[in-house]
Amino acid sequence: MTTTALRLPPLRRLPRALPPLLNETVRSYVSRLAAANALTGLELQVHLTGSVKKETVTADQLAMLTGYPARTLRYAMLELCTPADLARMQIAGRPRPGPTDWGWRWPHNRIRFACDHCTTRRGPARPQVWTTHEDVVCLRHRRWLGTLQQEDQPDLAHLPDILAANRRHRRLIQLHRREPVRSAVMAAAPICRGWSDRSGGGQPSHERLLVFQNQGDETRFIDNAAVDAASYPEIVALARLFASPYWRHQAMTDNLNPEPIADAVVSAIFEEIRTGRRHHLNIPEDIREAIAGVLRPGPALVRFTSEIQRTVNPHYEWHAWPHYNKFPPITQWIMDQIEAARDPDNHQLRRRQAPPEHFEPTADVPQPRRATVVRHVNPTGATSGAKS
Repeated sequence: MTTTALRLPPLRRLPRALPPLLNETVRSYVSRLAAANALTGLELQVHLTGSVKKETVTADQLAMLTGYPARTLRYAMLELCTPADLARMQIAGRPRPGPTDWGWRWPHNRIRFACDHCTTRRGPARPQVWTTHEDVVCLRHRRWLGTLQQEDQPDLAHLPDILAANRRHRRLIQLHRREPVRSAVMAAAPICRGWSDRSGGGQPSHERLLVFQNQGDETRFIDNAAVDAASYPEIVALARLFASPYWRHQAMTDNLNPEPIADAVVSAIFEEIRTGRRHHLNIPEDIREAIAGVLRPGPALVRFTSEIQRTVNPHYEWHAWPHYNKFPPITQWIMDQIEAARDPDNHQLRRRQAPPEHFEPTADVPQPRRATVVRHVNPTGATSGAKS
C-alpha cells in the first residue's frame, strides 16, 4: 500500500486535537498531532498537503484539522505568520524562527526540546520549541534544557549555582542588551569548556560533573547536556567581562594606542630577523614584542586578567606569546577586539549579518487623523454638522 492510499478524506477534523505550545515548531506540532491520532508524521503530512514532499503547512489547514482558530495557531507558532501578521501581533522578546545552520559558530535561531515536566500532558511526542540563547534552564522544575536539541535534561536540584548563573545571565541581557550578551556568551563558551577539559580535579566544573554522575547522567562524552551544564556558571562569569564596556576597555587600552615606533627601529629589527644577529641599536624588549604583534602588559590589562582569576578561573595565567603558532584564547580574543576597534569596517572577524534571535519591539506608527464632525446647535433647536 502506497502512502497516497492512506490519505484521509479532505481535511477531516482529527478525533484528538492537541493545543500547540507557545513558540512550538510547526513540524513538532504536526508530529504530535499524528502521534495522538495513531498516524505517522508522513501520513498526516500527506493528508494536509496532498504530497510526500515537505510542503508548507498553513494555519488555515491546521485550523480545519484541529478546530482551533487560525489566529490562535499563528500566535502560538510564528512560522505560520506572514510579515503582515507579525506586524499586527505583540510578540516583542519572543524567539524568531529561521535557519538553524552553523554559518557562524553559533546559530542565531535554535530549536530544542521543551521541558519534559512542563509538557507531561501534551501527548506522547516530545514538543520542540524555538528558543533564545539564555533560555537554557527551566527555573520552575530546576532542569537543564540546553541551547541545542539534546535528549537529556539533567536535574539541577543539587546544583543551585547553575540556576543562579542563569538568573545572572538574564540580568546581563537587561543591562547590556541581548545581542552583545549573546556574542559574549558565544566567545566565552569554547574558552571555558577548554579550560574545563585541560584542568584536573578540584575545579568547580569537575565537582558539578561528579554530581551529575551520582545522579546517573551521562558524562563520558564531550557533547552532552551534563558537560555543557557543568561549565555554564564559568561561561556566564566570563561573558560578564566580555559584554561589559568597562572590562573590554581595560583589556584593550594598554595596546589600543601604543606609542609610535621609529622607522629606523623597525628596520633594525627586520635586519636582525634576516641576519640572525643582534643590531648595534639598544632596542628594548617591549618594542620587539610590539613589532612582533605580541600584546604589551600594562596596568589595565593586569586588572582585566586579575578579574578573570577572581571571578572565573583562579588558575588562569596570562601568556602573550603564541604556542605552536596559536595564541592563548584570552589573548586572541583581546587581539580580535583591538583589530575590530581599529578597523570596524574591514575587520576580518566581523560577524555575519543576521537578524536578531528575537523579535524587537515595534515602533508605534502614528495613525492618520480621522475627520471629526462638529455639531452646532441653533437657537431654534436644529443641528448642523461640519467636518474638521
